Amino acid sequence: MININLSITSQEAIDRISLFMDKSKFLWNFKRVGNKGFLGRIQGNNFFVYKRISYRNSFNPYLIGRIDQTDCGCNIQAEFKLNSFVRLFLIMWFAGIVFFFLLGFLVLLGGQLADSVDPKVFVVIAVPLVMLGGGIALVHYGRKIGKKEENVLRNAFLRLFDDVSLHHFHGDVLP
Repeated sequence: MININLSITSQEAIDRISLFMDKSKFLWNFKRVGNKGFLGRIQGNNFFVYKRISYRNSFNPYLIGRIDQTDCGCNIQAEFKLNSFVRLFLIMWFAGIVFFFLLGFLVLLGGQLADSVDPKVFVVIAVPLVMLGGGIALVHYGRKIGKKEENVLRNAFLRLFDDVSLHHFHGDVLP
């Protein structure tokens, strides 16, 4: 979570964010338009920004936030999120693995009760376990790369407002 209180108006903050990034019409930028290090979109007082990368990483985090006018200037509240499609895919992937593992386990248990276990049942249990290991490795590696991109975006975004920041914090740590 990023929370920044600024001594400028919300429109000035929006203008700074606009200059900070190239505009993206979609969640993914299919065309290589512009040369800034970040892509995103502003709609009213809401914005989302992500780091431009030259490789495919579905774990590339988005900074999604809102700018509100205050008596002293404006306040920006933002947080990093994973793409919704990626979250949905991961939930379905791991739910499918659990389903097939439990199905294999129930078949194995049923065979044990009947004293006739087919050796193929062990494959039905082993395949979901291998897929689970691969899924965990994929998530771990993707989040590791995504964390680096998140840190680059966080630092660049905070530097954008260094000269007008009254105070800011990210997470539970005050700088």
